[in-house]
Amino acid sequence: MNENIAHRVKDLIYSDPQADVLFTTADRTLFHSGVGIGKSQVIGVLSAEFVLNNPEAIGFIGANTYNQLSKSTLSRVFHVWENQFGLMKNVHFVVDHIPPKGFKKFGPDLKSYENVISFQNGAMIFIASLDNYKVIDGVEFGWACLDETKDTKEEAVKEVII
Repeated sequence: MNENIAHRVKDLIYSDPQADVLFTTADRTLFHSGVGIGKSQVIGVLSAEFVLNNPEAIGFIGANTYNQLSKSTLSRVFHVWENQFGLMKNVHFVVDHIPPKGFKKFGPDLKSYENVISFQNGAMIFIASLDNYKVIDGVEFGWACLDETKDTKEEAVKEVII
């Protein structure tokens, strides 16, 4: 991990369950907790670490519904990125747009950048609701974060995500 980022992440204050998820060495983690505990906050921290440390690995952030994804999950994630990592929308990353000319790119251009977050360092995150989870079937991700997994259809997790 980039030492500057590692230092910044370790200096933040987390609840014990959040710290367990953030600093685990497990390849899969389930953070099951109540409303307002900070699940989306953790997604913001984890995704920023992946974007900043492993920009070649395509990421995925999902939620069960588009409403949940756009109004809750991504709102919190963008807040974390800006306030804890200094990543500002339309400066360091763009959503649903072709990356600006100065942005680094890994791999080929996409036919569409709808539901894609593109970063200045070349990192990409695909975003989707799991209402129609078959849409992401076959897409390869280096990492994935799902919000509100308690509501996720079991077959979506087993057939597509895992």
